[in-house]
Amino acid sequence: MTQDVLTAISTVGFPIAACCGLFWYLTRQSENHKAETAALTSAISKLELAINELIIRIGGKDED
Repeated sequence: MTQDVLTAISTVGFPIAACCGLFWYLTRQSENHKAETAALTSAISKLELAINELIIRIGGKDED
């Protein structure tokens, strides 16, 4: 793998190799962000259900 990277750098030049590396990094970060967003959305939905349950048990009015 290291030899492939060195060959790519010497063949196409450092700027192109750096752009390819950054593209890979940004794609990976985007996938991680998508997973985090899905987890946060799920957590917020569960918290909303819990708050509504607490409102009902306390005897308050649910304004929805």
